[in-house]
Amino acid sequence: MFDLKTSRRLAAVSCLPIMLAACGGDSGSGGSIAGPAPIQFSVVDTQTELANAINGIDHASDGSILAVGYANNDGGDGDRRSVLLRFTSAGDLDQSFGGGDGVVEYNLSVLGANASGDEQPYGVVELANGDLILAINTNDANGDATNGEGTSVTLLRVDSDGVVDTTWGTNGQVEVVFGWPDSANAAFIADTGSTDFPSDFAYDLLLDDRGGTERLVVTGFGPAAQGTAGNPTDRDRYITRLLASDGSVDPGFTPNDPTVGGAYTYSTDRSGGTTDNSRRASLGPNGEILSAGYTDLGAGLDNHVVLIRLAADGTPDASFGNYTEPSTSPQNNDGPGIAIFNPFVDDSGFAEAYAAVQQASGEFVVTGYGAATGGPGVPSSQGYAPTDQPDLVTFRALNNSTDNTFGNNGTQAIQSESMGATGDASEERGRDMVILPNGRTIHVGRFNGMPAIYVFTADGQLDTRVDNDGIITLPDTTAPIVEQQLFTAELSDAGVLAVGTRGNDPVGVRMLVVTGLDGS
Repeated sequence: MFDLKTSRRLAAVSCLPIMLAACGGDSGSGGSIAGPAPIQFSVVDTQTELANAINGIDHASDGSILAVGYANNDGGDGDRRSVLLRFTSAGDLDQSFGGGDGVVEYNLSVLGANASGDEQPYGVVELANGDLILAINTNDANGDATNGEGTSVTLLRVDSDGVVDTTWGTNGQVEVVFGWPDSANAAFIADTGSTDFPSDFAYDLLLDDRGGTERLVVTGFGPAAQGTAGNPTDRDRYITRLLASDGSVDPGFTPNDPTVGGAYTYSTDRSGGTTDNSRRASLGPNGEILSAGYTDLGAGLDNHVVLIRLAADGTPDASFGNYTEPSTSPQNNDGPGIAIFNPFVDDSGFAEAYAAVQQASGEFVVTGYGAATGGPGVPSSQGYAPTDQPDLVTFRALNNSTDNTFGNNGTQAIQSESMGATGDASEERGRDMVILPNGRTIHVGRFNGMPAIYVFTADGQLDTRVDNDGIITLPDTTAPIVEQQLFTAELSDAGVLAVGTRGNDPVGVRMLVVTGLDGS
């Protein structure tokens, strides 16, 4: 297994990344991939203390890599800042960007009385003219001593140098409304009895530029929409699409029952409120939106994957979903465009989806984490080891069912427990994924408690031509050590994979640039 333990890497802003190469061996269980020829790949690993998390990545048209996250500013006023970082295509911080260090800071939420000043960017996209849009979750209170903190979703527009375009929206900012606009914060307090403002949160930002019109797709979650009977404060999922030209709601996005702000909303509420969690999304060739997430369905059921697929007009895709697996899992909202599943429920396990992509053949592959069984003492009826810490899980969904030809008879849990690992060393997670032209998928997260990249064949087997077992582990061995998991990934048209770390590490973050994994 490839790792960095024998390689020396210089840390901090002025790092000189070391080029690392490795190759796989036997074909093993390479699924549909035949032949023993290893896939040659290389990794450039850059560390910087100028950020404490990277949450979103985009490849710019000039080949550079854009990343957004935050800096805790612990050495200054303690007010967390949003950061935009630019790396060269080779993975070096671009010293021509920002103040000569490759980083631009923004402070949209200001530290004050009863206000943390917290802000967290989760997405960045580049427009055709080189401008950038950042999706930032901003703290609401800003010194308000009366009401507790809530969160708003803010889009920020900057030029290619990171300078805010003050002509866009209000001083370069546009609010994305998930259920409750900021103007109704006081009504939220009055109607719900809450002591906090509503908390909206954007988890992904995508650019839909079909037909030359640039549109911004934003997915996330927040409290039930304004006007909902009883104004419950449970968490629902939201999907919306805005025009990049001015940040207004796209008139071509017309869900069946739009909320305030024009968003599509989804809730699994039954007898009571549920917490619906939205994660990353992807776009289909005709503007379809596929949103990954999960919901706890209650006692004895735990978290189930919930996929939502909308047609380009914002209505549920009638050709997808309308099923729950296993069918014994009670729910009341699996209609057109909705798929709910947890293949581990019979063994008291759970499943969460953090990203989903569509293969060229039309199937949908999901990555995330969960548990093949309900704990160390619970056996598996599917041949897995009892779960100690979370397992990476991946599935394939068809239009109206999960696919039993994928992985291990329709399930796939990657576990280090089978190697004898316990405790934190047995932790696996899938946090994000990308798809290669041949249907293979690359997942990023953790394996054996370490940052890791997984490469799967199109049918859900680890591609053992990649470093012998399909898993690249990337522990940090350079003091000070960045103890973070791989969190976000983006693949360029040229096959360059950029991966960022997240974990609010005071030491900093890592940017990994990987080439060669697209070998067929």
